[in-house]
Amino acid sequence: METVTLLDLGPILAAVLGPMLLFVAASMRYQHVDSAKTRELIVTAFERARKDSRELINEAKKENLELHRQNRELIRQNRDLVEKVRTENREQIESAYNRTREEMSTLITRNHDLIMRNHDLIMNNSEGLSDVRERLGRIEGHLRIVPPPEHESDNGDDAARAA
Repeated sequence: METVTLLDLGPILAAVLGPMLLFVAASMRYQHVDSAKTRELIVTAFERARKDSRELINEAKKENLELHRQNRELIRQNRDLVEKVRTENREQIESAYNRTREEMSTLITRNHDLIMRNHDLIMNNSEGLSDVRERLGRIEGHLRIVPPPEHESDNGDDAARAA
C-alpha cells in the first residue's frame, strides 16, 4: 500500500469540502436574504400599522372634538331654554301677582263701600228705631200701658238704648 501524504489528500479534500462549503455559504446567504426580507416585511407592516393607528387616533380625536363641540352647543341651547322658561315664569308670576293685587284692591274697595253703606243703613235705621221707640213710649203713656220689665242682657248698650 502506498502512503498517502497530506498533499495527496488536498485535491480530494478540496473536491469533497469545496461543494460542502459552497453549499453552506449559499445556504447562509439565502437565510440572510430571507431574514432581511422578513425583517423588511415586519418593519413595513409595523410602519403601516403605526400609520393606520395614528390615522385612527387622529380621526377619533376629530370625532371626539366634534362631539365635544356639539355637546357644548347643546349645553348652551339648554341654558338658553332654561333662561327663557325662567323669564316666562317670572313674567307669568308677576302678571298673576299684579292681577291678583288689582282684584284684591277692587274687592277691598267694594267691601269698604259695602261696609260704609251698611253702616249708613244701620245708622239710619237706628235713628228710625229711636223715633219708633219714642212714639211707642208716648202711645203707651197716653194709653196708660205699663211697659214690660227690662231683661238683664249681656250687652249694656242694648239696655242703655232701651231706657
